[in-house]
Amino acid sequence: MTTPYNVSETNLETIDNREIKFYNLARKRGGNILFTDYGAKKFTVKGSITGTDRADLESKINDFKELVSRQSKNLDYDYAGATQRLIATCVKCEIARKGFHNSKAPFELEFIAPDGVSYD
Repeated sequence: MTTPYNVSETNLETIDNREIKFYNLARKRGGNILFTDYGAKKFTVKGSITGTDRADLESKINDFKELVSRQSKNLDYDYAGATQRLIATCVKCEIARKGFHNSKAPFELEFIAPDGVSYD
């Protein structure tokens, strides 16, 4: 099955900063870590949308915008032969349409995954 959406770049594997809850020890240097966890995961996806002609590309762009406007949906991706899933929401969608883009249009998306982790 071919898809009109082609991903060329992503920073999906980036790990966001850890949230650390720390308390100081009385009359001693340093302290102890009470709790550590990762916050929400933020990442970008860049690629292009391909159509057979200008009208087909326009239709595929409209379908694409509808797909990425959904909130807290499954975003599945292949990793080392297995499918991983993030529950994510697109917070920014840029489609760089220029006059010469008759069958292909580049896009850049920004997502946030509140859980911050992927699932098998």
